[in-house]
Amino acid sequence: MPRDYRLYLEDILEAIARIERYTRGVDFVAFSADEMRIDAIVRLSARQ
Repeated sequence: MPRDYRLYLEDILEAIARIERYTRGVDFVAFSADEMRIDAIVRLSARQ
């Protein structure tokens, strides 16, 4: 049975919330210098 589309939407909303949390208060220079943070954001963005 296929997964309900609402579960995908919940996953996307959770990923957005985590990305916002990981980037809150971080400017571009700090973000671009933080390899671990970049990897986390890319992984969350590509999960869906």
